[in-house]
Amino acid sequence: MKFLKIGCIAATILLLTNCSANEFERGNDLYAQKDYQEAVVSYTNYIKDHPKDAPSYFNRARALEEQGKLEEAKKDYRMAAKLDPYNPDYRMGAGMCNFRLENYNQAIIDMNEVLKIDSRSADAFYVKGVALIKQGNVRGAMESYNNALRYDSDHAGAYFQRGVLKALSKKGDPCEDLRKAKTLGEEKADSALSKYCS
Repeated sequence: MKFLKIGCIAATILLLTNCSANEFERGNDLYAQKDYQEAVVSYTNYIKDHPKDAPSYFNRARALEEQGKLEEAKKDYRMAAKLDPYNPDYRMGAGMCNFRLENYNQAIIDMNEVLKIDSRSADAFYVKGVALIKQGNVRGAMESYNNALRYDSDHAGAYFQRGVLKALSKKGDPCEDLRKAKTLGEEKADSALSKYCS
């Protein structure tokens, strides 16, 4: 009888663990279906049982961000980064929220944190460059775009931003960068080419 009781308890724990794990997978499925609100519910249920699971905070942050709930998303990205400080995606997420909230100084700080983890992150250099230009730091932005292109020679956004910056600052020929951005699929490149290179 004692073994039967222990077996029932073990089965119940296993069932609850599976239900909880299913909440995480359900959240992923809902996110893939673009049902972000229900994905948040599933991730929240999973987090209740796994409060130290960084990926669940990250995934919930992504679903919140898709709904435009940037402050809430930023908190979850920060929690994920606190739980796993060596994953650059968590810091990148917080930085992107700060950028979209026009907290450019904090976005730059977040991108610098990403670069401490992954010193070759072209995306972090790119976002940092755009944030720097929003603050009027032309030199810092140009350096960041150059670094982005050093680590990803096919970064359309960095070519585009660097080309526009060259045109506006009248330092260098913007046309080569803008043509490269267009070749790589940057949608805004055509209008910039018409404006600065005709």
